[in-house]
Formats: sequence, structure tokens, C-alpha cells
Amino acid sequence: MRQRQQLFLSINRILLLLYAPLSVALSVYYLFTGSLLHALLSLCTLFWIALPYIFHRFLHLRIGQLMLFFYMLLILFCYSGGVVLSFSRRIFFYPALSHLLGGFFFAVAAAAMFCIMTQQRRIRHLWVANLFSFGVSLTVSTVWQLIQIGIAYLLPDTQPSVPALVGNCAACLIGAALFCLLTALQQYKRIHSYPLYAFEDYAALNVKSTIQIIP
Repeated sequence: MRQRQQLFLSINRILLLLYAPLSVALSVYYLFTGSLLHALLSLCTLFWIALPYIFHRFLHLRIGQLMLFFYMLLILFCYSGGVVLSFSRRIFFYPALSHLLGGFFFAVAAAAMFCIMTQQRRIRHLWVANLFSFGVSLTVSTVWQLIQIGIAYLLPDTQPSVPALVGNCAACLIGAALFCLLTALQQYKRIHSYPLYAFEDYAALNVKSTIQIIP
């Protein structure tokens, strides 16, 4: 675990050094080209980058670097690509793929929350944890859709489509279901997939135990 923490700490630092300045530069570009809304959206990327650090400092939690890496990829793909650069309007399958990735990530994050709330470093009651993860992912998907509807009404010549909204919610739930499948494979078939290390490492960092963590 320590090796993964060090590896992704270095990767995340590189991402931050590239992502934050490029977001500011893109905001300046949109400002000079007359797109004030896109300039503000690009500048808001700094808030999304800082959010996990604020969250962890406020709750006195330690940051899991693999979880943070997945979060950065989600923001880069879904927010910067889908909203700021408007790929969601230009590429047909982009919204569905964004919601699928989002559903998967928030299920992983919910599993980490479940481990912390129950003070377990490993999931013992699989169906309860998966039900919790699925519910959190569904809730976040609904809020996400409401935000997208609000942004769509602000953008010119853009109106939300009901079939598209339903399809996006379905894609998000498929992402959460994929996570549940991976946890079931680990529990019953002993097939461990790399994304599961994200919430396991996070739980190991933040759940108190007298057992020493072996790297």
C-alpha cells in the first residue's frame, strides 16, 4: 500500500502542476474570445481540484492517493472535457460514458465511506455495502443531472432531452453495478481487480486499528 501511495502521490503532483495552470489558461482564452460562461466554468475547475483537500482537512481524514487519482481523472474527463470543452454536445456517446465512469467512481467512494463508518478495513457484509454504494451513486447521479439541466438552460441553443437524461442515469447505475460485480468477484471468486485498491487503501489509511499495515 505504501508503494502505491508514493507512486500515485508523484502522479497526482504532476497532474496538479499541469491541470491547474491549463485550466486558468483556458479560462483566459475563453474570456478573450467573448465566452464569459465557459471562462467561469473553466475557472471553477480550480474549485473541483481543491475540493478533496478541503473535504479531508475539514473531516480530518488522510487522502488516499489512488482515490484522488481516480477523482482527478473523473473531473478531467467529465467536467473539463464534457462541460467546459462541450464534448458532451459534440460527441454522441460522451455523456453516457461520463456518467458510467461517474457511477463507478462514486460507488468506489461510497464503499470507502461505508468502511470508515463501520470502522472496517475490509467489507464484511457485502450486500449491505453494495446496497449503500448503489444508493449513494444513484443519489449523486440525480444531483448531477439536476446540475446539468441548470447548465443546459444557461448555455445558448441547448435544451435538456428527457431520453438523454434517462439514458445518463442508466449509464451511472451501470457503472455502480460494475463496481458491485467486482466486489462480488473478489468476495466469492478471490479475483481482485486494481480499482478495488482505491477504497481498500483509503479505508486502511483512515480506519483505526492496532494491526500494522503490511506494504
